Amino acid sequence: MDSLIKPYNDRRASFGRHETFSLRYAWLTKGFQAFMKKKTIFSSDEATIELGVGKNRVNAINGYYGFGSYEIAL
Repeated sequence: MDSLIKPYNDRRASFGRHETFSLRYAWLTKGFQAFMKKKTIFSSDEATIELGVGKNRVNAINGYYGFGSYEIAL
């Protein structure tokens, strides 16, 4: 059985992944509705207020859709 304590390996070390949140109920719905109202919502300062989440979570919701910083014509 492997020990739970592993030696430090600088090649495998990493910082916390601050924008990798588990998906929460209604995030995708809120994100999609906000995007349909304003195509640039994810790159605007109003996104945190509109979605009711923090800046990093706005980036995470944007990442789920893959909208990036560009606009999609629907």
